[in-house]
Amino acid sequence: MSQASGRALIVEDNVLLNCLLQEMVRALGFSVAGAATSAEARDAISRGGFDLMVADLNLDHGSSGLSLAREAMLTNRAMRVVIASGLPAPAELEASIAFLQKPFTVGQLQSAIRI
Repeated sequence: MSQASGRALIVEDNVLLNCLLQEMVRALGFSVAGAATSAEARDAISRGGFDLMVADLNLDHGSSGLSLAREAMLTNRAMRVVIASGLPAPAELEASIAFLQKPFTVGQLQSAIRI
């Protein structure tokens, strides 16, 4: 498995999944920060420096990982974004945003990051 590099933000409100995703992304060569809420994610994004964001589709209090991804990409167009969900991909998903249906493997995540 080839190694990537850069900084990644994991946005997942389920603590166990957040930890698991951080380990998966770290295994791909990224340094990783985690956020459990959309507010934490927005704060991290405002400080900048992320090359990748992996976000759950459905976040805390009805927040959308897709909306968060769109906001993040306005400030950093080069950021790669992967949205993950146990549900099918939303119809309004842009081609620049990768989608993974849970559960997924490290290999599937690595392929999605390359998109």
